[in-house]
Order: sequence, then C-alpha cells, then structure tokens
Amino acid sequence: MPLSPTTRLWSSKQLCIRFLRPTSTFHLQLTACGYAYKQLHRRLPKGFRVVNFVKNKKPRIETSETSREQRHYEVFFEVADGVLKSISSEVFFPKPGYWCRDCEYADRCPV
Repeated sequence: MPLSPTTRLWSSKQLCIRFLRPTSTFHLQLTACGYAYKQLHRRLPKGFRVVNFVKNKKPRIETSETSREQRHYEVFFEVADGVLKSISSEVFFPKPGYWCRDCEYADRCPV
C-alpha cells in the first residue's frame, strides 16, 4: 500500500477489534515510533498511517492517518520519565510472561 506524501511511518496491526481514530491521537506507541524515527533520520515524521487487518467474520483492512505535535512528545517523555523513576525505585508491577526471558530488569524482579 503506497503511503501518501505526508506519511513517513506506518504500522501494521492484526486486530479483532477496530483501532479507533480518536484513540490514535494520544497513542504512546505511535509517539515512540515518531521519536525513534527522529533519532534515525534527524527529523520528525510528517505523519503516520495505521493499517489494521481486522480479523472477524468479514475480515477487512482499515487505514487511518494521524500526526504528532510537540505536546504528544512532551506527554511521552513525561510518562517515560515516570516509568524510569518507578523502576529505579523498584516500584513497578511485574507482569510475568514469555517476555521475561529477555527482560533487562530480570535481576531486580521479584517474580
């Protein structure tokens, strides 16, 4: 699927439910992708296209476009800073799963 001239990143998701466009406005994962793009290319992406492969009785592909502003990155860094402070203070809630074997905090985790 070709990207529009204003879109630089896109994400493919396989969902059983719809990825609602209003939700994408403050979706931290998209903001993190935008920051990663900036680190790689030394500029922010112009936009994002979210492509959903909705798996239900009538599978379909849904697309939506969104963008990021400075306020999105400010919220992202505030959340990331809070998470790092919580981990450093050992105030975090472990969620055991397959990802534990690759976790960089495994030596501090009580699970």
